[in-house]
Amino acid sequence: MKSGDRDLYNKPTLNVLNEGQIEQIHSATMAVLDGVDYLNPITDERRRFTSEDCRITAAISNALSNCSWSMILGLAADVPADIADRVVAKQALTYCEKPLFFCCSDPNLVHDLGLLDHSAVISPDYLVLVDEILSMVNQYMRGILVNEETLAIDLIDRIGPGGHYLEAAHTMRHFRDVWYSQLFDRTNYDTWRQQGSIHFTERLREKTRKLMDLDTEPLPVEVMKEMDRMEIKWYKDFGH
Repeated sequence: MKSGDRDLYNKPTLNVLNEGQIEQIHSATMAVLDGVDYLNPITDERRRFTSEDCRITAAISNALSNCSWSMILGLAADVPADIADRVVAKQALTYCEKPLFFCCSDPNLVHDLGLLDHSAVISPDYLVLVDEILSMVNQYMRGILVNEETLAIDLIDRIGPGGHYLEAAHTMRHFRDVWYSQLFDRTNYDTWRQQGSIHFTERLREKTRKLMDLDTEPLPVEVMKEMDRMEIKWYKDFGH
């Protein structure tokens, strides 16, 4: 890769990093977008990872709130090995707006989201599952704020035994503060059966499918044209 090509890759990443975002690296979570194998979230088929699969993992990573960054290993079975890292990087930059890392070391970094089997398989389903668990961890790590507003002792005294808080202004201010999982079912067994007995794997697959259908904000036309030109050049330079 020539210096001009490297500069183009750096621009979409480095241009979005300000001081505050750099500080966030110390508590970031990172999704890996490629791997040796790919676990299809629709068919459960395990096969070699291709550059097209990176479009899916990048789009899902872009949609998940707990994925701060993305990282690639440079693996794709459908393109020549000597340019696979570049083709995968192009897919990652096209379909994921979050900063892209080729490598990183930080003791507070949660990385490799979506990898299974000793990092040999990339699984979109697992990526979505880990993001859900990270939401739980983030809720726990946020702690519980204890002050006059959150304790609401005056409100408790005013309503007293036998009353309810549904119409209280305090409830309206805070009822959205509670986070509920979209994957882990909190209903009892009878209610779960009445609602169709939907298993966890089905809910996970459905959420993954919806994320796969999301569209990413396209890159500027001039950037896409330049990356397409670069890709054609890679194939020519390596005789493919």
